[in-house]
Amino acid sequence: MLGFFKRIFYFLNSGEPATAQTSFQSRMPNSTAQTPPQVPLSHDEDALVAQLLAIAKSTHGVNLESDKLAMQRVREAAQKASREIHQKGSAEVNLPFITATASGPVHLIVKLGRS
Repeated sequence: MLGFFKRIFYFLNSGEPATAQTSFQSRMPNSTAQTPPQVPLSHDEDALVAQLLAIAKSTHGVNLESDKLAMQRVREAAQKASREIHQKGSAEVNLPFITATASGPVHLIVKLGRS
């Protein structure tokens, strides 16, 4: 995708590729993404599921246990995180649009580590 923009700027700047690249880089927005909190956990899948549900309830105020699709996504994420924790020692669970509330969609993003 970046190559596409370089070609467009190259065309618009009358064939000056250096100017095209610097003008594209100067127009890119600054990323101010927040790092998710680090949560120490054991790598047992049931404990991970319970911990993820507790985190969703405490941070967003939603109970995911009644939503079957959300529970399936949480279980799959816990299984994947369990494997990653066993192999690497840490994992990140990223479940965008896990559910929706009156205020909008809920995203569950948590970094997990071995306790």
